[in-house]
Amino acid sequence: MTHDSQKLFEPVSILRRKVRNRIAMPAMHLGLAKDGAPTQELTAFYERRAQGGVAMITIGVCNTWIGPGSAGLRGDLDLATDASALPFEQLTRRVKAAGASIGAQLCPLQGYNNPAWWPTEHDIEPIVRSFGQAASRAQRCGFDFVELMLSGGSLLSHFASTAFNRGALAAYGGDFEGRVRLAREAISAIREATSAALPIAARIHSHELLPGGYDTSGAVALAKALCAAGVEAISLTGAGHRTQVPQLLPETPPLAFAYLARPIALSIDRPVLCGGRIRTVDEAQKALAVSKAAMVNLARPLLVDPDWPLKAHSGQGADITPCMACGVCLDKVFAKQPARCPLSPDLGREGTAPLPRGIDPLPSRSRVLVVGAGPAGLRASLTLAESGHEVELADRAPALGGRWNVAAAVHGRADLRLGLSATIRAMEQAGVRTQLGQQVFPDAVRRTGVDAVLLATGSQPRLPVIPGLERHPRVLLAEQAIWDPSLADGDVVVLGGGGVGVEVALHLATEHELPSDILGYIARKSGAEHIEALRHLGSGRRITLVRRRGYVGKGLGRSLRWALLADLERLGVHIVDKCAYEEITEHGVILSFGSDKERRLLEASTLVIATGQCAPPDLLETWKDSAPRVLAVGDATGTIGNLADAMLGAHELCLALCAGRSNQGEKRTHV
Repeated sequence: MTHDSQKLFEPVSILRRKVRNRIAMPAMHLGLAKDGAPTQELTAFYERRAQGGVAMITIGVCNTWIGPGSAGLRGDLDLATDASALPFEQLTRRVKAAGASIGAQLCPLQGYNNPAWWPTEHDIEPIVRSFGQAASRAQRCGFDFVELMLSGGSLLSHFASTAFNRGALAAYGGDFEGRVRLAREAISAIREATSAALPIAARIHSHELLPGGYDTSGAVALAKALCAAGVEAISLTGAGHRTQVPQLLPETPPLAFAYLARPIALSIDRPVLCGGRIRTVDEAQKALAVSKAAMVNLARPLLVDPDWPLKAHSGQGADITPCMACGVCLDKVFAKQPARCPLSPDLGREGTAPLPRGIDPLPSRSRVLVVGAGPAGLRASLTLAESGHEVELADRAPALGGRWNVAAAVHGRADLRLGLSATIRAMEQAGVRTQLGQQVFPDAVRRTGVDAVLLATGSQPRLPVIPGLERHPRVLLAEQAIWDPSLADGDVVVLGGGGVGVEVALHLATEHELPSDILGYIARKSGAEHIEALRHLGSGRRITLVRRRGYVGKGLGRSLRWALLADLERLGVHIVDKCAYEEITEHGVILSFGSDKERRLLEASTLVIATGQCAPPDLLETWKDSAPRVLAVGDATGTIGNLADAMLGAHELCLALCAGRSNQGEKRTHV
């Protein structure tokens, strides 16, 4: 343990307990509950994080009230009835036996993330009573504390909000006293139901970051009111789900909200917890210093690497597998699926898909050649090596990573390189041999006598069939434009408005955008009146994104798409859709619109092709005799996906190949 990390591992007194360090895991919805109860998988997930050294865990969100109509999230936890008592008791017992304190975050899920929904006056008393009843159940199940959720899209956050609470219920709106009344009544109900023996925390925004929302001074007032009512710790997050400020994207600066926590921590006499884009040991230590908080919240970092605290404490911080802010965990939850993570691929896995017909599991310690060192090839090599097989990874490129390197080169996506580096490091530790810089051929492979070949050769750009494509003087593939934006001169037209098209258009538009530190300097020195115009300064190119059909950004996750489209609008990228490609000339592309096929020339000095990917033809046929078992993984299967799809699919296939011979649980290396 370094001197700088000593404070991070000091014991701290919070919520009437002394916990072993200053690292907490806040509540995050994972979609892994069943019928309101924690499953064995979810219990093992939290037990594993406790074994990894975290001091305090909050689970949730836990529903408290069954109101009229439908409510809830997919796979949510529920303390509104006694039905799930036994699984909750098992969860708390196992987490506490592993050395961590555990609490339950409480929130009625009716109206969650819907500020237009408000309870009736007749609903208020049952809602208040439900908080006390849920806390009493939590107490009986062995939870050390409960936490009121006044953050995200919770009902209490809408009542406390100056942006959303417009007085729909007169006694619970209007002025500050009205807006905090429901939270105060919930606290009183909890204290009465638990004889004030169960500590109460509250999670609030450090700033709403909304038009008309409360700022940091409003957060200070809210924290003081909650503490006066009986709350014993305040957990701070960024803004809610409705803010236009991205909070979990790769471009979000580390420690983005730690600085906003400091005024609150200095204004109350209760412990404060803060988090938000903390990845490394140094960042966690700095967060404690700048926020004046008692503990740091690590949500996704602990989802990715359960041993984050142990590695940090033992001086192995460089071996931490960091969250690369890909957003997959959020996108799965938004899609009402269990959370997944390409760097922790056993999370949320609902069984293993069967092997293709005619393919048997591998014998123990098989020799396997993986061809292609992109995302699927790296993940397949790691999973197989961890399962005890002898793995060699070959690629004609001089470096590992394939199109992962391209994705990490896109503006604002540099954190993807952290995940790539961690995967390569784990693969090396697992004993995978690599052969780079030369192409391998089926006949030569057959002579080596390997037991199986996995083809992870990825995909190749799909060129649109447009007459005259060869006539334009400057045609670039999306990958070329990403690697070297200077090739895209003058007026740029990007053909293809899916995920890749959006990313390459934004990459080109932001090439010479003013850096945030320069914007901040000008704002500090001259005031904010100049900033709005400066925010719109991009590369100086005129960029047009063309989408023939469907919606722009198809293929991007919900956690990312909205922010990228907002940036395209801010930087003046023009979008043309609902059209057909007719012809390419030396001056640009001719498009047609509507049923009458009205033709228009879209002038372009540079055409960028982003019209999708396709797998190489006849791949399996070419390689079928190279080994007893030959399979394709990732894009090479013909099913084109993103980085996460490739990695998770490769992991599933390799687990099936290993036929249960490896430890497939949470104790596997998390990369």
